[in-house]
Amino acid sequence: MRRLGIAAAASAAALLMANAGWAGESPPSQPQSGVGWYSCRGMINVTGHGPVKNYFYTSSAFQAANADNATFERQWREYVQAQHPNDLVSLATCSIAPADPVQRRASIQSWIDKYENDATIVQTNWKFGG
Repeated sequence: MRRLGIAAAASAAALLMANAGWAGESPPSQPQSGVGWYSCRGMINVTGHGPVKNYFYTSSAFQAANADNATFERQWREYVQAQHPNDLVSLATCSIAPADPVQRRASIQSWIDKYENDATIVQTNWKFGG
């Protein structure tokens, strides 16, 4: 009986040592601790001669420190506004994006699909300059 306990303890120790490389780390497909994937979207309503023209901007996914959310949302809003100065920014927001690359792309595409009939879609490679 004692031998079985020693063998079980040795097996558990070997398993723990084998997985020690992952202790406290994220798997390679995940961002480092305290960092997340985000994407941003914005709508600007351009007025002028004729009917209002809407532009829907969407960023690629990017990594940023979780604590920087307010900073990159402000920078995103400034970026969208700079595309059409003096026109109305009616949407400028960023949100957490899925860690999985396929799901990230699907999430961004769902926003594009939502606005494709109401606005000119502009996909940008804007990155947070934090």
